[in-house]
Amino acid sequence: MEHETTMPENKTTSQPPVALVWGIFAVWITFSIPVFHDLFQMRPVWRLALVFAGTIAFFALYLWMGWQIGRRLVSDVPANPRTFQQTWTPFAVMILLGVVLIGLAGPEWGGLFIYTSAIAAADLPVKRSAWVVGGLALFAVVGLLASHQGGGAALSALFTILVTGFTTTAMRWAFLTNRELRHARQELAQMAVTNERLRFARDLHDLLGHTLSLIALKSELAGRLARVAPERAAVEMADVEAAARQALHEVREAVAGYRQPTFAGELRAAREMLDAAGIALSLDAPEPPFPLRPTVEGMLAWTVREGVTNVIRHSRARACSISVSYGDDAVSLTVSDDGLSKDGAAVAPGNGLRGMAERAVALEGTCEAAWQESGGFRLRVTLPLDAMRRHASVAPVGKEMR
Repeated sequence: MEHETTMPENKTTSQPPVALVWGIFAVWITFSIPVFHDLFQMRPVWRLALVFAGTIAFFALYLWMGWQIGRRLVSDVPANPRTFQQTWTPFAVMILLGVVLIGLAGPEWGGLFIYTSAIAAADLPVKRSAWVVGGLALFAVVGLLASHQGGGAALSALFTILVTGFTTTAMRWAFLTNRELRHARQELAQMAVTNERLRFARDLHDLLGHTLSLIALKSELAGRLARVAPERAAVEMADVEAAARQALHEVREAVAGYRQPTFAGELRAAREMLDAAGIALSLDAPEPPFPLRPTVEGMLAWTVREGVTNVIRHSRARACSISVSYGDDAVSLTVSDDGLSKDGAAVAPGNGLRGMAERAVALEGTCEAAWQESGGFRLRVTLPLDAMRRHASVAPVGKEMR
């Protein structure tokens, strides 16, 4: 098992505060200060009172909408669907107030449509907001031309409303994208933690499954020999003690994250384990004609360990064969036995088969598991040589067979 990689912390990326979005809307009110100044020069007083009340109501609704939009944009919790009335009533009220104030105070109050377009662009989907902003711009242009304000004023209103709608749409898109990125980062962090836990659990299974099977076999053998051959039983129990100490050592190395099995070591362990189980081993494993990458050697070692462990556990075999072949473009390892026969039956992919397949795919290879026509089970892993040269540090995954 290789050294564990540093995992990302499972914490959320800091999200922008609602006050930030609200402040963007609030600061735009400063552009209406000259209009407020002229407001108090208005006569008669009743008109001043009506325009003042309408202006306060308009900007109160504008700021309230800005706060609600801010909450929706920065929240990581999906907003509840709004009804047609909840969506469109605020815009209808803002447009109505704008029209009334223009009628009472004059065309210069048409700038209120800029605030309405900003709210629409930030609150509505792009297509709907485009219709609202375009309609407001057209209404403002027609109104200014009808009141003989000149083409310059109409063009300025058209440009300002459209640019405001565009920039606010861009702001909305930026906040929504930021939220999606936060969600993606949380999911990636959680996935990385889950995958690391799964890898660690599988590697611990690989480490202990083999050794504990050996301990069980030798303990059973020692129990049978205890009366007829106490000296040999003592030898077997000494082997049990050594295996238990080795298991403890391997677990400590695994926890430290540094252990990687060697192919030669697993072949030796396989012979010892099969001998203890009374299964004859036929081994055809010539020296490789080229140095094996650590990850490729680890893949071959895990295959031997899992294959032999499961021959002993499940096959009821009398003989087991391990063969390695080195071709011009690939290396192939086969573990087979002469045990139970289920010719024609589909192989149910357990955790081990899936794990071995994941290991092989990570190295661009294949993992084949099938019942043999002559009886028994065969596991074959093939790794391309090009992948061996590329994958110098791919961490293997996967585990328990059958």
